[in-house]
Order: sequence, then C-alpha cells, then structure tokens
Amino acid sequence: MRKIVCILICLSMASMVSALSITNGDFEALSIREDVPDWFESSSTWIRLRYSPNDTRYMRLADDDDWAYQSIGVNTGLPALQIQYEIGSVEDVPDAPALDLVMSVSIYESDGSFEGRDGRNINGAAGVTLIDSVEVSYPAMAAGEYITDSVTLQYLDSASGELFLRFENIGDGDDETDDRFSIDNVQIVGLVPSVVNPLPKDGTEGVAIELTSAENDLVFTVVDDDIVEIDVLLAPGDPNLLTVPANKIVDGMSVSSGNQYTITLETELAADLAWSTEYFWQVLAYEPNGLELSLKYASPISSYTTIQEGPLLGDVDPGKLYVHPGEDAEFTLTMSSKADTFQWYKEGVGALSNGADYAGVDTDTLTVLDAQLADEGLYYCVGTETSSGLTDQSGTSGELKIKLLMTHYTFETTYEDSGKTYTPDIISGKDMELKYGASLSDVNSIIGNNLWLDNPVGNAYAQIADNTVADYDDITISFWCYATTLVNSTDGDRWARIFDFGKDASEYIFFTMLYRQDDARQGGKDVARCEMRYYDENNAEQNPELDVESDEIAAGKWYFIAITIEADEDGSGGSGRIYLSGEHGTEGESPQRLNLPKLTEITKTIHYIGKNIGFSAPLFNGRIDDFKIYNYVRTSAEIAQDYTDVTGDESLCDMEVYDLWDYDYDSNCQVGLSDFMVIAEKWMASYRVFPD
Repeated sequence: MRKIVCILICLSMASMVSALSITNGDFEALSIREDVPDWFESSSTWIRLRYSPNDTRYMRLADDDDWAYQSIGVNTGLPALQIQYEIGSVEDVPDAPALDLVMSVSIYESDGSFEGRDGRNINGAAGVTLIDSVEVSYPAMAAGEYITDSVTLQYLDSASGELFLRFENIGDGDDETDDRFSIDNVQIVGLVPSVVNPLPKDGTEGVAIELTSAENDLVFTVVDDDIVEIDVLLAPGDPNLLTVPANKIVDGMSVSSGNQYTITLETELAADLAWSTEYFWQVLAYEPNGLELSLKYASPISSYTTIQEGPLLGDVDPGKLYVHPGEDAEFTLTMSSKADTFQWYKEGVGALSNGADYAGVDTDTLTVLDAQLADEGLYYCVGTETSSGLTDQSGTSGELKIKLLMTHYTFETTYEDSGKTYTPDIISGKDMELKYGASLSDVNSIIGNNLWLDNPVGNAYAQIADNTVADYDDITISFWCYATTLVNSTDGDRWARIFDFGKDASEYIFFTMLYRQDDARQGGKDVARCEMRYYDENNAEQNPELDVESDEIAAGKWYFIAITIEADEDGSGGSGRIYLSGEHGTEGESPQRLNLPKLTEITKTIHYIGKNIGFSAPLFNGRIDDFKIYNYVRTSAEIAQDYTDVTGDESLCDMEVYDLWDYDYDSNCQVGLSDFMVIAEKWMASYRVFPD
C-alpha cells in the first residue's frame, strides 16, 4: 500500500518537476569502499577517500568498462545539458606514473520498463535509448591531480521519458597500465549553448556523398536570443582546415532564436563530397556589439564520414547464435547499401549453395537449415554492386553454436579399469574416477542411484581427468546435491565443495552448499555460493562470487543447483547466474547477473567432485546426482523445467519480473493477506523518541 501511495504522490508531483537534477554528486556519504548512494554501479565502483587532494570522498571508476549511472529525472524541454565534474588520476601510491584517462559521459532515456540496479548496465538494456554520448580524454594525468571539466549532451528535447546520466571508464587501450580514476562534484551547470542539436550527429558514418541527399545537410537550432547571425564552416580530412577562408560555406546568415536551420550543401558546394572521407563542421554565432557584431559562441566541432565507394555491408547479426540440433539458424546483415547481389560463405568451407543445407545464400539473409553439430562455425557475406563491379565483405562474421549437453554423469553404473573404479559420462566419455571409498547408492534416491561420499568416515571424493570437461565460453553446470551433515563454521561443512575445478588456490571455480547461515545481510537467510578466483589481463587477482539465498539450507534434503556463465558479445569476459531449486539468486534484492571470467580464462587442470583444491577444507559429506555440463546458457524457464521434471513442484517464482520482494514477507512469490498484516503493522508503528 505504501508503495502505491508513493507512486500516486510521485505522479501527482510530476507536473511540478521543472528541472533535471543530480543526487549525491559530491559523494560525501558513508565511508571508504562503500557503494555509492543514489548511483547504480558495476562491481568495482565505490566511494574512496585515500589520496584525495582535498580530503573529500569521490567515486572510484577502477577498471576498463567500469561504470556508474543514476536517474536525473524527466526533461521539460531543455534542448541540451552541460555536465560539470572533477576528474583525477587515482593510484595506490601518490608518486605513481601519469596515466592517460579516457571516459564517456552519456544520457539515456528509459521507456519506463527499465529498472536500474547495481550490476545491471543501462548501456544496451532493453527499453533504453542512447540520446547522446561524449568521449573525453585526459592525457598524462599525474596521481592526485584533479581538474574541473564539463561536457555538453544534446538532443534532450527529443526525449519524453526518464533520463539517466552515465559515466564509464573507457581505458587508454594499453593493457600494461592501470586506468583507474575518480569522479567528484558532479553537477548540472545552468548553461545552455547558443547552438544545439547538430545533425548529422558527431561521429555519424556512411553519409551519402551526393549533394542532392538530405543525409549531408547540416542542421542545427539557435536557442540564444542574443544571436542574430551565424557562419558555417565545413572542411574535409582535418579540423584545422576550418580556419581556411575557403571553407566558410555560409557567411553572415541572419538567424533568430528558437528556429532550426538547415544548410543544404547542394546550394553551397559545386561538387559531390568525396568517398570515405571525414568532414568537420562548426557554427560560429554572433551577437550585436554596438554597430558591429562580435563572436559570442563557437559550437563544438562535429564530424561525419561519407560512405565508401561501391557497396557497404554492415555486420552479421547476431554475432553469436545458439540453436538446438535440428532447428533452423538465421543470420542477416545489419545493412546492405548499394549491394544488389550477395554470396554467403562459411570459414573453412567457402561459398555456400542453396539446397537442403542452406537457403538465402544469394540474399542479405542466410538460413542454415536443420542445423547440426557439423554446421558450427563462422559465416560471412560478400556483396557486389553490379554497376561498378565493386564488392564489400560484412564487417563481422556470425558464429553458429549448437546447444548441446556435453557431459552427463547419471551415477547409475560403474566399471573397473586397471584397478580403478569409474562412473561414465554417458555423452562424451569424460568418465569420472571414484576414489577412496566413493561409491554409488540407491539410498535417499532422487533419480535412481546417486554418488555417495561417506565422510568423514572415509576419505571419499571423485575426480575427472579430462581437462576440457568444463572448458566452454558459455556454460551451464547443474546437479542435485544432498548433505548428510551441514554445519556452518570455520571447521565445519561451510567450505565443503560439491565441485572444485582449477589448478590451485589462485585459480578455480567451486560451489559450496552453506557459505553463510542465518545471514543478517540477507534477511536472516542461508546462503550457498559459487566462487571464482583468477587473474585478469592486467595480472590483477579477481575473486567474484555468485550467491543464492534460501530460508533454510539444511542437511537431509535434496537441492537442485544450476550455474550459468555467458560470454560477453565482444568475447572479453562473461556474466553469470546461480539458481537454487529452480529460482536464481537475488542477493541485494535484485536478480543477480555479475561480471565474471569465461571459464576458458580459468586454468583447470584438476576437477574434483566433493573435494577442494588448494585450501584446507573438509570433504563433502553427502550425495550428488545427475551432474550435467552444457555448452550454452540454459534459460530460467529451462532450468525451472529441469527442477519441476523431477519434483513436480510448479510453484516457482519468476524472478525475471518479480519486483515485490520488499513486501513479500513470507517469501511465497505473492503479496497476500499475511504480508499485508506485516505491512499494516509497520505502517502504524511509531518510532518517536517520546511517543504519545
């Protein structure tokens, strides 16, 4: 009820909102190494104090692709926004070498469906549109050095939804140097440029060369009442050429505030633009100064690049496509300008032909029919412009991957080989050795027989010798587990591994059933954990974790666990989720999808089941069943189905859309009468020091 009332109050006040605003731009809150209040952030963004020149806290953007953003409200017609901030180089020691800092500042618009949260990037999210972005560079910034700067973000008057301001550490492109820096005193400056919203937008590519095309028209809006006249400069290849008199294509054009102006190059130039050339342009705005005019404003220099001669093909979409065996797989081009004939290829095979295996090989869309494992690979397209005979190849290839269960230990049978006992991987033959009393059992069965590790009576565990068993960029690891004993303590079962894949204490991925018990940070819930340790490209140790909570994680009960890791689009890293009994982790009261390494980036020469690598920890005492490894990320629906196929329990919560956990006090995936009673009690409670 309170949530609904708050929404109604906010809606009633919406019409009174007259300005965009930034919350907590000075970061003077909490203590060092805390999350940044009012900002949504990536995992390594936090407040710091150390080495600040003015002894105030700042927001630390520690690594390449580190970001933070916040809602700044709904625009009421402001055409542009100037964001001012302090930026400084942060290093572990004050005398660290100077660094080149590169940052983007962006504005996004949400259609209302996007919900910001820590760990969830707004960039590329569904329901979000990028309005404008500016990339800025600060070369050779000394440790502890701060400067104040600002950027202008435009095109805001085209947006009607909620706006978000975002900072991102782009990195200097040098893997040998750190790129960490700080942002402080972020504010919106009450200054609107005299000329705004230039089109084509800065950085636009593939602009037509023909002067008759509207694509290369120069468009801008005058928003300053003092401006009465403008010049327009246009130069190819080099922004310094804007100072050349011949490149002033408009001289002394009368203007008035509030109007949009279009400079049509057909009336200003004698010949078409050049192919594949970057053009720079700028507007100079003048105000009256007595009987003369004086320059009041010079717009930032914008640029666009003309289309190449001949055809231009875009990228292949999607960049990576997973399908089940027997499904059709479709790749298409993001654009195909001027190409009138097409030919698709598969790397290592050559030109493709229409028939039983492929369709559309001579169009901008290729369909791989009845895709099978042999069809995995990279596909690209070549387009031809018949009139010129020129060709172009797609900028990227599309990778086809077949969704497969790669490894499956059913634990139904064993066999002997050279005096050792094995249980088979029924898919790929990557069989598991049973060691020191590990055996199969039909006691406390969930699906037939199970792997029984009777510890500490014995010293039982299992091991997989094949080092490729979990070496996939995209992966799902799922299994059932049952603890005979489960004690959360330093010396108890807290660290007992269900599996531990790695090489030693420095590189691994493991899962433990009861990492924390009655955890106050998670509302008194128990927590299971999948933990990783690895070294990134800068040789810095990383230790990400995936946690999942439950009201109680107890011995003597079967639990279904699924862990997924999906490679990023650019292949540089991954993101992951963990599921317990069909529902994925919600640590921090938000569906968890953390930045992780791909498992191919973790060295894995040891694959233990029920035993740890490199640390002192007890062996797992319990049972494991139906251990599976897939070469793709199974969806939440598929994982839920895996669970219900065994249990028949269909009362699972769809955490993808469920947003009422703050009010679901009995954790049954609905806000009912029992929850309302708690809400009402809290609503009526008095927290005054001297209540009546």
